[in-house]
Formats: sequence, C-alpha cells, structure tokens
Amino acid sequence: MDPSPLALLSAEFNRVPGYVHDLGGPVMFWDLPYDYCQFSHPRSDGRPIREIFGHPSGGHYSSVRTFLVHVVHIMRLGGRTLAQCPCVLCRPPVRKPVKKKAGPASGNKGGPAGRKGRAKKIGAAPAATKRAPRATAPRAAKA
Repeated sequence: MDPSPLALLSAEFNRVPGYVHDLGGPVMFWDLPYDYCQFSHPRSDGRPIREIFGHPSGGHYSSVRTFLVHVVHIMRLGGRTLAQCPCVLCRPPVRKPVKKKAGPASGNKGGPAGRKGRAKKIGAAPAATKRAPRATAPRAAKA
C-alpha cells in the first residue's frame, strides 16, 4: 500500500535532526497547511507521482521533500511572512549569465576570408545596391 503524503512528510521531517531540534521534537502531521492539497497520479511504470498544490505563486511541488522546506519555514515563522523562505517556489529564479564568445575585440572574424572561408570583396558595392543621387530643391535664404 502506498504511504500517505502526511506520513511521508512526517518521516522526512523527523529524518532531519535540525528540524526536530529547532521545533522541539519529532512531529506527526495530521493535515497539510491551509490551502494546500496533494494530487497523485500514476507514472507510465505504475509508480505514483505525488504533487502538492496551493503555493501562492501558482506553482506546485513535485515531491514531499521539496515541500518540506516550505512547511518548516511556515512552522518556524508561525505564518508571518514567506519573504525569506528558501523553498524552490519562493526563491526568485536565478538567471544564468550569458557567455560571450571569445574572439578578437575589434569584431574582425579572422581577416578577409570571413566566416565561411570565402574571400570578401573589398571596394565598391554591387550595382543593385547603389543608390542614385537625390535630387534636392535649393533652399530659400532666410531673411
């Protein structure tokens, strides 16, 4: 038989000595925090996927272990604020820095050969791209 999410949450909590010490001893969860619910559905191999919904961000926890971090923060705060919660849904997403390609600082791609190994034409532009000079009317002199 599949253990309940509350039994798993209790077991995970009691496995971490820091949680047990900080909150005064082992615990047994009888209910999920207010506004949270658990949904379970089978994987293709038949094992269950347990997801926990109800986070204010609209996201969900994909495991009891990741949800436990959030629950312990709620318990330590007494429900005051989630601003410093270290769980995966409360943390702002970390943006990875964009790596710049190494190369010459001048922007030259290796001389006249260019990117594909063909020689670049230096000098006049092709005839199709040349523009005819504009006809402009003489400007009136200001008085």
